[in-house]
Amino acid sequence: MRTHWDRHAGTWDAHLPSSDLFAELLDEVLLRAEPNPEAVAADLGAGSGFLTIPLLERSGRVHAVDNSDQMLARLAARVDGDPRLQVNRCSFLDFEPGEPLDIVVSNYALHHLRGRDKDLLCSRTFAQLGPGGRFVVSDIMVPLTLRPGQSGALRSKVWRMTKKGLPGLWRITKNAVRWIRGTGEYPVGPDAWTALLKSAGFTGVGHTAIGRETGVVWGTKPTQPAA
Repeated sequence: MRTHWDRHAGTWDAHLPSSDLFAELLDEVLLRAEPNPEAVAADLGAGSGFLTIPLLERSGRVHAVDNSDQMLARLAARVDGDPRLQVNRCSFLDFEPGEPLDIVVSNYALHHLRGRDKDLLCSRTFAQLGPGGRFVVSDIMVPLTLRPGQSGALRSKVWRMTKKGLPGLWRITKNAVRWIRGTGEYPVGPDAWTALLKSAGFTGVGHTAIGRETGVVWGTKPTQPAA
């Protein structure tokens, strides 16, 4: 995956982040994250700064977490050496902030984690947040599965690729190989996300749908330990 994102770093800013959908996602994430000038935040899957830069403009310090050297280089250039940005080149599950966090956000990144790793990430994030800390995730929220009654999104995606002929069939093959190797896409629905956050200990868990396949889910770490 690191090689993939290094290769696309130069064109990413002109791709999905410029769409109306992503503008709506950004507004919703910032609304739910409630950044303030004293907050210490982290952006998991920071890329070239789609969420990181608006968060940095509203927060005290931000940890940018990504495993792509090229993406992080573009981000560093865009903030012009702002000392309030801490770059962390690592996987989400290896990230250690070294200080309590007030906010953790992620956009279109966590669908690359398998189910058990999503569960682990939610638990790690809960531990890294201070009391009252907020976790906000925007992502694909339509499962790609062959399970009866839930396979519509996957069948639709495969059909769209098939109609493109050989290039589409090649993409289907590559995606199948990546899925088998554990480097594909594993989105889950909003019910699964809310269950993961509640299981990790978050309260005030909520979700809103944006567009046909995306959404934002959020939760807060209680200010007092659970009884």
